[in-house]
Amino acid sequence: MSNLTPEQSQECKEYTQMYFICYPKAIGFAKKYVEKEEDAKDIVHSLFENLWKTGKWKDIAESPESYIMTAVRNNCFDFLNLANQKRNERIADNDDYPEQDAIDLDDKLTKEIEMKAVKKALLTLPEKCRKTIDLVYLEEKSHKEAAEILSVTVGTICKQQNIGIKKIRETLGITEKMKKK
Repeated sequence: MSNLTPEQSQECKEYTQMYFICYPKAIGFAKKYVEKEEDAKDIVHSLFENLWKTGKWKDIAESPESYIMTAVRNNCFDFLNLANQKRNERIADNDDYPEQDAIDLDDKLTKEIEMKAVKKALLTLPEKCRKTIDLVYLEEKSHKEAAEILSVTVGTICKQQNIGIKKIRETLGITEKMKKK
């Protein structure tokens, strides 16, 4: 480090500080999507390595956490999609499965992964919100039916549903900008 200019030395300190603050949070966030801790660490490490090599970390240095968590989530989805592609290629190599079956399987696996993340997020909700979301979305009950089952008003069901959806989006790291895309 003694060969660095004062400016380079300052940049190293700033990057290191950002790394030590965001890295553990990013690992925990990645583990919501991928099962193995090693995979989560690899995904996050690759992200930070890329940020350093490209210098992009300087652009996000003011408020890195939101950017990093979004990038981690996207990289986890890329990782899972790649794993699904590899699995589908192995299946497609086996002549017993037509190509359309591999595509259907990929769609099914992607939906399974997304549903697994949502169900995990669902477990973090308060009981009233969780029961409401279960009834309205998983059991496909109307608001009126859910209100009757839970002995509350339809307005309460709507309120609990909105609270639950908001908390699930927060848990999954889905922002307003992402919902509009």
